[in-house]
Amino acid sequence: MQNAEESWERKSLYDIAIFTNGLACQKFRPKGKNFYKVIKIREMRDGFTKDTELVDVDIPEKVIVNDGDILFSWSASLEVMIWTGGIGGLNQHIFKVTSDKYPKSFVYFQLLNYLSRFRAIAENRKTTMGHITIDHLKQSEIFIPPKNIIEKVDKTVSPIFAQIIKKRQENAELAWKRDFLLPLLMNGQVTVGKAQDEPTIIPFKTFADDDTKYQTWKTQIGLAARGDIDEQTLRNIYEAIDENDR
Repeated sequence: MQNAEESWERKSLYDIAIFTNGLACQKFRPKGKNFYKVIKIREMRDGFTKDTELVDVDIPEKVIVNDGDILFSWSASLEVMIWTGGIGGLNQHIFKVTSDKYPKSFVYFQLLNYLSRFRAIAENRKTTMGHITIDHLKQSEIFIPPKNIIEKVDKTVSPIFAQIIKKRQENAELAWKRDFLLPLLMNGQVTVGKAQDEPTIIPFKTFADDDTKYQTWKTQIGLAARGDIDEQTLRNIYEAIDENDR
């Protein structure tokens, strides 16, 4: 950094980006059927699960997260990532990082490069609570190259970012299909044929009572376990489906 050319500027991370902290989402529980899933540090690691909490859709736009957004968890577990888990509501202890001055790739790598220093700061504060504050962002020191260099690098990096996001989305879709089809396969509801064949779904009609059929159907489709649909809606769907199609 001491050898940075004179044309480079000395700034802080706080100068190059906007750090928006999430909400205490437990104060904004859904009032109706519409909701976002809550993104906590656990979701940054594991994605959405059946244990993911819900938040009302009537929250500020600035704390709604979409695929491609930069997230920075600043408390306890310090991580920087490009989110690709689907739309969600941002919980407290995580910054959504945006910029109207610099390309996303530039901001991401500047923050990622500084992460080891932030971890050292947090480690020294563990007698209280290891976390990064706005003051730490303001006190950070980085060097900013000329605009033409930033644009040249971004021209190469941005398409790679787009591909990473696309591949992660595809992986998530494949994982969902795997989780949907595997129980059907193990229960004999689906048979594996040739690649060009459509899957064969075998109706189950041998259970003693309707509730057993319902519970088996619910397990097989996997929606209840994922937390996507509430129990009453699932029951309504089940009852609306013709018995031969279940």
